[in-house]
Amino acid sequence: GAQERARERVLAYLDFLWKVNYSCGLFVRSQPEEVVYRAYVGSGNNSLMLKALIKRRFWWTLADKPEGCNLVWTQLKVNAVLKEQQPSSNLH
Repeated sequence: GAQERARERVLAYLDFLWKVNYSCGLFVRSQPEEVVYRAYVGSGNNSLMLKALIKRRFWWTLADKPEGCNLVWTQLKVNAVLKEQQPSSNLH
């Protein structure tokens, strides 16, 4: 069903990435297939368009709250979210 189609798309995408990397002489270790990124999109600021784009990407899912999300998109600056951000040197 839907799970199988999603898995096939992931495998096709990983195969495409491998071919691009190979043609450039690169070896990039891919992440596990089960990785799903979470996104919170607040109202305003093209939110409907952004939600539609995120829904088209099977490796992303929309969340109701910004906590624990990989992407937070809001119209206004949300200080609580900004305080949670890590400097890029701490990311893996």
